[in-house]
Parts: sequence; C-alpha cells; structure tokens
Amino acid sequence: MTASATGTAAGPAAASPVAPVAGRVIGLLIAAGHGRRFDPTGRRSKLEQPVDGEWVAVRTARALAAGCDAVIAVLRPESTALATALGSIGCRVVAVTGPEGMGTSIACGARAALAETGCTQVLVQPADMPWISAATVLQIAQTPSGLQSIVVPVFQGRDGHPVRFDRRHLPDLAALGGERGARPLLERHAPLRIPVDDPGVIRDLDTPAD
Repeated sequence: MTASATGTAAGPAAASPVAPVAGRVIGLLIAAGHGRRFDPTGRRSKLEQPVDGEWVAVRTARALAAGCDAVIAVLRPESTALATALGSIGCRVVAVTGPEGMGTSIACGARAALAETGCTQVLVQPADMPWISAATVLQIAQTPSGLQSIVVPVFQGRDGHPVRFDRRHLPDLAALGGERGARPLLERHAPLRIPVDDPGVIRDLDTPAD
C-alpha cells in the first residue's frame, strides 16, 4: 500500500458501453460491510485505506466501471465520506437497509438495478478487491454466455468476482438476505466459468497484512 492525502481520485470513473451484451450493464459495488477482521474496533474502514494513491473502494469502483454503463454503490448510511468519494467518480450511491450481511447488501443493489432503465445484466463486485484489473472486468462483461445466465471469472480453479447475472435473476438477488450472498443462485443455475489470468479476481483486503 502507498500513502494518500485524499480518498477521492483525480478524475471520473468512465463507464464503458458493452457492445456484445444487449441493453445496459449495471455494476453493483458492495461496500456496506464493517470490515471487523481489518479493525475489530471499527475505527478504521478498510474501504478507505489507500492502495496506490486511492481508497480501496474507489480503486475497485474504477475497475468495475470499465465494464459497466453505470455503477451502483451500496453503502451503510453513516459512510458519508465514502459516499462522497464514490459519488465524485460517478457512482450512484444507495444506502443499505436491513440486517448486516452480503446478501442484504446485494439485495439492496439489485432493487436499485431493477429501477434502471434498460438494465439487462448486473456485475456484482465486493468493494474490497482493489487489485482486479479493468481489462478483466471488461472481459467478464463482454463474454457471450449463450444459454447460461451467470458468468464467473476463475483464477487457478477458484471462483472470483465480479459475477455477471442476467436480469432474469434480479428478483432473486433482490430477495437475498443475511451473510451468504448469491451463492445459492450459482448452485441452482450452472454458471459459465471463464478462466482469467488475473489474481485480483480472488484477492481481497481482509486484514492490515494484506
């Protein structure tokens, strides 16, 4: 990690139209966790730690935007500084409601995506993965999936993020809750798994040692 004087970035996160996928691709940046393994006291937000001069969540959002027409960032209501930083690079910020958990946060983002005109796909991306490359996100966004409605990047045999869901799954995503996230959908609907040469799809910031 490198030091940073500010959590905001110099310029906007440019979203890229995704030609092979009809309609709009919406990124769901999941940034509502407390990160207690990073700091059990809750005084330091891991998403506001600097990596190469940008906050973790801002850096992740920029990569996600490379494959999306818009990015929805799901945050806790009290995360005002992070909301400002993400809003300044073009993210639409929504406040999570309900019990804490990945499933709850994804559901909040999915409900917001349902209201987006022309949304046909969503890319679900945890905000604590700042090492993922924009090229990988674009690859996942643009890969034709045929009859399969979910696309997952795989690095060395391990499933990673972002995970692409067809719009047909938005109601199920919007009904999630708790900690488990979207894993039940991957168990019910066999995804298209795309091997990628990017360790960033499985690497997250979990502890200060990361």
